[in-house]
Amino acid sequence: MTILRKANAIFALALSSSIAFGVVAPKNAFALDASDRKTLLYVGIAPCNNGEVTTFEKHKGCATNAIGYTIDDASAVPAENYIEVFSGNDVGNNKMVSKDSDTKNGSTQPIGYLSKNPIPHGTIIYTGVEPCNNGEATTSTKHKGCTAVFLGYALPLKP
Repeated sequence: MTILRKANAIFALALSSSIAFGVVAPKNAFALDASDRKTLLYVGIAPCNNGEVTTFEKHKGCATNAIGYTIDDASAVPAENYIEVFSGNDVGNNKMVSKDSDTKNGSTQPIGYLSKNPIPHGTIIYTGVEPCNNGEATTSTKHKGCTAVFLGYALPLKP
């Protein structure tokens, strides 16, 4: 019984210390909310950008729909449950979302994370794996007629 009391006391001390120092227990995907949002994502709905996930409302000068948000860096814990995504800021990959930090051999910037676990009402994002769509984030499993595989879930537009 003494060992149990000591273990309980140590646990209580560790818990109170983590609270005092601002360490927050990680949320699971079902607990993520509006405070965990980072970057608004869009998907192209016109022939010139159909199915492409982007961070720009007028991607390639064409129409898009908002589909959700990436997850803020501080909320993406534990790390093994999330995947970092990037947005291009170069000519060949301008505002294109990808899991690759050098997609299309251009510069990018980190825009947050997607969850590997389901998020209620979240949008499923895929990534292209063939030469015609390699590394491009999409909402389609056959983007540009080529195979795309699961990448992650974006936070929904409304919590």
